[in-house]
Amino acid sequence: MFLHTLTALTLAMLIAPAAQADVPPALLDAARDAKVVLLGERHDHAGHHLMQEETYRALIATGHRPALVMEMFSRDAQPAIDALLAGLGTAPDQRALDLALEQMPQISGFTAGGWQDWAAYRPIVAVALEHGLPVRAADWPRQTRRALALEGWQALPSGFVQHFALDEPAEPDVEDGLARAIVEGHCGHAPGDALEGMVRVQRARDAGIAGAALDALAAAGVDQVLVIAGAGHVRRDLGAPLYLKAAAPELPILTVGLAETGESDAAPDLRPARDEEPFDLVWVAEAQPREDPCKAFADQLRNMKRQ
Repeated sequence: MFLHTLTALTLAMLIAPAAQADVPPALLDAARDAKVVLLGERHDHAGHHLMQEETYRALIATGHRPALVMEMFSRDAQPAIDALLAGLGTAPDQRALDLALEQMPQISGFTAGGWQDWAAYRPIVAVALEHGLPVRAADWPRQTRRALALEGWQALPSGFVQHFALDEPAEPDVEDGLARAIVEGHCGHAPGDALEGMVRVQRARDAGIAGAALDALAAAGVDQVLVIAGAGHVRRDLGAPLYLKAAAPELPILTVGLAETGESDAAPDLRPARDEEPFDLVWVAEAQPREDPCKAFADQLRNMKRQ
């Protein structure tokens, strides 16, 4: 794992607590030689989005030119995203930036994809636009994901499927791990016959993130990529890193799981991942109060049964 390249000094720095919005020097040290930096968020955590924005600015401040890859943007919207960015030119004024950022949720597929909190992601995308850096869409549109689940790999471009060997069976531990994660994500309610299709969709989404990162890294004037995605997508054992490794075995990557305080972590901090955590580093923020998602899910199931 990339963590093994950290110096003794860096490991000592991991022990010191980090303010929520301040990027720990140890993270920047670990990211110095990484070509792809993946930050795995909890989507509804405001602190995680602030950490992502600050990390992006800090990477640029160290001299890198990182393209931005967004799970929340739809791959079929890439031409429209490119056109929007091209229209900004190399030195956009604030009015032009604000207008582009207002248009981005519709143009990028963010809204059509069911994402709602654009205000949380706008500051991250703003960094790319301010610095003239590419923005790549990583996810498949909703209709493609539905077709994937119901019809199989023919829903994706054949070249993409072959490039990432998606039509070949996944390793049993990957297949089982994704299935367990999906069941856990449904609060223990196994989705029955739909599970196979849902695993297929998850594999396609992870490969889509990897493909977007590789495309972004090939862009002119780019020497690094920052991936913004859910924590499950940046897992080394199940997510996009698997496909990055298969396509580019020597590519140095850094995976950072964004977490929150709780039973495992009493205070915000950056620390090495534990044995059971499939990341290189874990960056812990203050817990954010929220309703129990499994209670809401159970209520939704009950309402569906009544209809």
